[in-house]
Order: sequence, then C-alpha cells, then structure tokens
Amino acid sequence: MQPSVARLILTLFFVSISIQVSPLSAQENPAAQQIRKLITPAAAMRRADLERIAQMNSLPDPDQFEDYSLTLLLFTYKFDTQTDQLKLLTNDPFPPSELVAETNRGFGNYPLRIATAPVSAIQQDRITKVTCKVDGNKATGVVSFKVPGMYAGQVSYIAERKDNRWHITDLMMSDLDLHLVRGNGGLWKEKE
Repeated sequence: MQPSVARLILTLFFVSISIQVSPLSAQENPAAQQIRKLITPAAAMRRADLERIAQMNSLPDPDQFEDYSLTLLLFTYKFDTQTDQLKLLTNDPFPPSELVAETNRGFGNYPLRIATAPVSAIQQDRITKVTCKVDGNKATGVVSFKVPGMYAGQVSYIAERKDNRWHITDLMMSDLDLHLVRGNGGLWKEKE
C-alpha cells in the first residue's frame, strides 16, 4: 500500500472514531457539549494505577493511591448500596476483566495495543444525558451514564471557565457521600 493511501485510511479511521465516541445532543447548550467532552478525562484514572490494581489479589483501599479519581473509586467500590447515582445492572458481579476492558479502551491486541482513550468509567459513548446551568464563569449540572449489563449512574459536577475554556473542578455523588475536588497538578482528592 502506498504511504499516501495508508495515511488517508488512518485519517478516515480516526475521524470516524471521533464521530462515534462524541455523540453531542442537539438539545445541549454549548457549555453542556464541552462538559460532555471533558467528563471522560475528568473521571479517568492514571494507567499506572490501573496496572497496579491489576496485580493486586483483593480490592484495594482507595487511600493507597495519590489520585482519588472517580474511576478508581468504581474499581474499589463494593456495591453494597445501590442508588440512582451508582447501581449495578446485573444480579451477578461482573468479572474485573470486563471492567478493565470497559474503562481501558484501545485498538489492537497484544503485543501491539494503541491506547486511545483515558482509563475512565464514563466513556463518551456511555453518556446518556448532560444537564448544564451556566452562571457567569461557573457551570453546574449532572452527567448520566450507562454501561449495559454492568453499571449506570449520575455524577454531579462543578466547572469553571478560564480563558474561554471549561474545566471540571468538582465531581459529586451525594448519595454515596462523595465530593471530589481537583487539586494541584490535576489530581483528585476528597473534599475536606
């Protein structure tokens, strides 16, 4: 295959992926559309933490990690309480490998795997609804998500606009008594 044809195929491939994983609702305001794009990386955990969890024999304590991300909390959550904000969609626990596959998306198989998306419990194509109320440079709302056969939930957020770009600063699930804030260096921690 000629290099120019290969580049064209790759370009079309990645354009089709971006269209599939970013379904923007025509009913959402521009701020909500930006939040929709930001929630996946905001909820994401670091790949190094995923690799660390993969080597553990039991459920880790989230306090063992520097970045207290929403996805990390899903990996460590015992699901003994079901709420509208986070619930299992199956009576049987799903294998950890399914959660890893859902959150750690990419293309290719061993030995070549191209990681293309953040390790996130809320992938773009799993977002079902975004609400957004803007008040000056602050936005609040709820992101609803559903992973068929696994889990569903809603996370509230606070975002701030700086230099004409939105940044998610807080993630909350009040039913679970959870309020995360983004600290220095972009790491998440529980609000004190």
